[in-house]
Amino acid sequence: MPGAGLRWHVLVTQRGADTQVATAVRDLGFAGFYLQRLIPERAARKRSDGRPMPPTPEHLSPVLPGYQFVAFDVADPSWRAITQIRSFPRFLGLHPERPTPIPDAAVEALMAQADEAGVIQPPAPALPLSRVQTGAEVRIVNGLYADLAGICRWSSKRRVEIVLTTLGLRVQVAREFVEVV
Repeated sequence: MPGAGLRWHVLVTQRGADTQVATAVRDLGFAGFYLQRLIPERAARKRSDGRPMPPTPEHLSPVLPGYQFVAFDVADPSWRAITQIRSFPRFLGLHPERPTPIPDAAVEALMAQADEAGVIQPPAPALPLSRVQTGAEVRIVNGLYADLAGICRWSSKRRVEIVLTTLGLRVQVAREFVEVV
């Protein structure tokens, strides 16, 4: 949480330079927040056309690629050092000489989803997907469709397709991991 006078601002970074910019912001002594999610390892598998796909190791992936948050006071001219970071083209806002702050609550809501390192962990298994029966009523527990209930159309060990009825529309969504109860 930023201190007195500090406000959160959004940095726009060049493609693929998120980690370098996050490190440079931290090295300059600013409070920064770079949100990532942990992607679990995935075993080797076959594509639909039969060709093999190699296994994917566990890795971190940015949640908002190209965007990071940094807290500073625009009245203190030291924030201009951020503009000298390599791979940093601009702040998100209307005027480059006076970056536009964003609401603290927006960043705090994102921070609440992550651990101290800014990493969102994958959800813990709630119910093995292979046990979800076709036609069973399920509820999604996280993500964009959190707290919506629907009917399981099919399931496998890694995915479930659910038919949701929301706002009077029927929507089919396929979910990975264990986002249903």
